[in-house]
Amino acid sequence: MMSARLVAAASLVCLLVYAILSFSPNFGVAAYDSRPEEPELTRPVAPNSVETQPSATQPLAPEPAQAEPPAEEDDETDRVGQVMAALVGALGQSSDDSFREDILDGIGDALAGQKRSPKPAGWDEIYPGLQKSHSQAVRRRADELALVFQDQRAVRRLQGIAGNQRADSSDRQWALDQLVGHHVPKLTPFYIELLDDPLLRIGAIRGLASSGRAETTAELLLGYPSWNVAERQAAIAVLASRIASANQLVKSLQAEEIAAVDISSFHVRQMRSLGDKQLNKQLDQLWGAVRESSAARLAQIEQWKRRLNAKTLSRGDLDGGAKLFKTNCATCHRLRGEGAKIGPDLTGSNRDNLHYLLENIVDPSAAVANDYRLTHVQTEGGRVLSGIARAAPSGVIRLTTPEGELLIPPDDVYSTKQLATSMMPDGLLDKLSKNEVRDLIAFLMKK
Repeated sequence: MMSARLVAAASLVCLLVYAILSFSPNFGVAAYDSRPEEPELTRPVAPNSVETQPSATQPLAPEPAQAEPPAEEDDETDRVGQVMAALVGALGQSSDDSFREDILDGIGDALAGQKRSPKPAGWDEIYPGLQKSHSQAVRRRADELALVFQDQRAVRRLQGIAGNQRADSSDRQWALDQLVGHHVPKLTPFYIELLDDPLLRIGAIRGLASSGRAETTAELLLGYPSWNVAERQAAIAVLASRIASANQLVKSLQAEEIAAVDISSFHVRQMRSLGDKQLNKQLDQLWGAVRESSAARLAQIEQWKRRLNAKTLSRGDLDGGAKLFKTNCATCHRLRGEGAKIGPDLTGSNRDNLHYLLENIVDPSAAVANDYRLTHVQTEGGRVLSGIARAAPSGVIRLTTPEGELLIPPDDVYSTKQLATSMMPDGLLDKLSKNEVRDLIAFLMKK
């Protein structure tokens, strides 16, 4: 067993690495290329993006020659490399899984948010040994770091686990999550194969988000009719993030292969942010205006207030309302300890006030706190992602969407735009029957 003193010393070294990397923006910032595998010659620009960005039709200029880094940056990189090599050496010399887990955790924390980092000296030799560990935590952390170091052995290993239908289901899901989360390139054919696997279908759909290939769009539209609601929503999120795939999505709407009700106002806003006038015109025709006038919304609120009197609400089916909450609200909101934490927690809100409740449901963008305003992030690969943006270490953007959380490294960000609108979709009550609205409101108002 390693002594407590040695473990403490190792933890101190880990903190040193974390401090060095956290304040070294120039170290390891190169990322896996998450641009489309068949890039276009021009890149779209979200409307109202900063004036210094290129125009929507401006060809991509060649990258300027990189100046030689200052000597102090070279020295800093050398120091970090030496510390990393020392930690890798310690991993190779120890068989104590507790100690190795601490070291791997420290390196992982230091590299958090980075998709790629230089492989430290000695890594190639110790990785096979880490994979023979009896500790699942050690094996998994080693795989996570190996992906950051672009170790193709880890890519092949995780593909093998995810694609093996005889493997443990949790192991398969974890392996796929790592490949998708680290944006490993050139896996489009692998993800397309996994679309036939119900267990991994949603993860595979999200993995295809980084692919701009036409075949990706075709596969998503082909499988869409047979998928469940969650899988369809994941597919729409991917299709709505690029101009080419959004246009194909609109064609499917026109052909009534996809119902307009499947497209939420959130996804419509995302497609509008792509800045394509013809696409926006078609969305107006097929889906309708994203936002009605304030007067119309006030009238709708008053209409529901008259319908939802005390006698009507007393007949509400609370169990039915709970199911409606889970389907329509719990993906973003938490109530009585259940649901997600993307939007405000509703447990302590003024839910017994019918006007307050209706106002926030019917017109969610009437008053939006800064923490819950919708942000559009345009990537260097031409995608537009929408969600609630929060800062993370090393300039990483933590974007929370209904489909999950994304970590976007600064070198992947082309532009950002925060809107005055809520992430909560408009028209929630429009798709419910009168009795369903009654049941949902009765459930929400119950203290």
